[in-house]
Amino acid sequence: MRRMPVLDGLRGFLILFMTWNHLWFEQGFLLARFHFGELGFVTSAQGFIFMAGLMVGLVYGRQQLERGPRPVRERLWRRTAVVYAWHLALLTAIVLAIRLLDDTRPAWGRFLGLLYDDGWAYALAGAALLYQPTYLDILPQYVFYLALAPLLLHLALSGRAWLVAAGSVALWQFVQMGGHLPVVATVEALLRYGETDLVLRSHFNPLAWQLLFVSGLLLGAAAASGRLEPERLLRPERTELLKAALFVLAVLALWRIAISAGLPSPEMFARIQAFERRGELGPVFPIAFAATLYVVAWLLVAGPRAASPLARRTARFLRSLWGHPLLVIMGRHPLPVFVWHVLLVYAQVLFEQRLGPIGDPWSSLLALAVVALLPLPALLAEARRGLLAAGPTPRPAQE
Repeated sequence: MRRMPVLDGLRGFLILFMTWNHLWFEQGFLLARFHFGELGFVTSAQGFIFMAGLMVGLVYGRQQLERGPRPVRERLWRRTAVVYAWHLALLTAIVLAIRLLDDTRPAWGRFLGLLYDDGWAYALAGAALLYQPTYLDILPQYVFYLALAPLLLHLALSGRAWLVAAGSVALWQFVQMGGHLPVVATVEALLRYGETDLVLRSHFNPLAWQLLFVSGLLLGAAAASGRLEPERLLRPERTELLKAALFVLAVLALWRIAISAGLPSPEMFARIQAFERRGELGPVFPIAFAATLYVVAWLLVAGPRAASPLARRTARFLRSLWGHPLLVIMGRHPLPVFVWHVLLVYAQVLFEQRLGPIGDPWSSLLALAVVALLPLPALLAEARRGLLAAGPTPRPAQE
């Protein structure tokens, strides 16, 4: 299936801002405020996981309709193995680093936790996807989701998308009501390696965050099968839902600003916290993401033909931004770029710990330098692909 540069560029954009959000300085850095997450409840991780599901539905959905389920199932399971291998390589690199480098605990202790106290037991737990250090908790989700993707795709393409959607929402609701808590306690009571009683660790609850991946997969599968035609649903003259989505985002932005300024009372803040548990994808996050998704989709599809000059300019800007060659190349190779971003963030945190607290403007300059290195694995992959496509240079015929 022909690649769509805008979608690749959007994925590259999300990885870039994920890196920007993960950079950590003891005294902070001023440029950290230049992140869209500061004005709402939509994060790069939400978009990244949704995009993964969307691409599975679009690309593999089209392939399944053309070739049948078996080759698609085999390709998805091979992809699952590749993602797991990358996660294992990243985990191994970090485990080796804490054993070969001196005094990394002040820098990485809050990231790696019990890997320092009982490292080998928890290293094995990490390999089994049970204990996920900070920033190593997205790839394990992909392993679970991709392993189940053939079944979900088959159901979606055989007229049972409603069943997949209902099951996804039910799992998400199960987590919101705390149904996973006794399950976690039961599993932890059974986990033991030698003399070590293991505990589970993961910032993202996969039973909740699957809502994003499954939503993307269903939309992609519907588009691949022709049941979803964006040009017919997103028309420039139909702005009612667009206005409603923008209103929702404006209200949420005001709430976000008020929370950052410490304006809500303790009672109000307790209520808000119940809705914004990020690790469990609290209700405010899917609401904000759905509104953002509709606005972005409308601008990309209907925006260029809209009556409003502002909408047309915004659409041109987004297409130009997400069509930038560097972002597109990064989006074509999300797996190595994601792994590289984790290594860069860990290196940046260790660098500051060894050097001492770094304040602005040097912290912002260092952050820009880290982001400038982000496309490196994608550029190397593109160069390698170009060399392979060119093939060996023919030798001149001997006389």
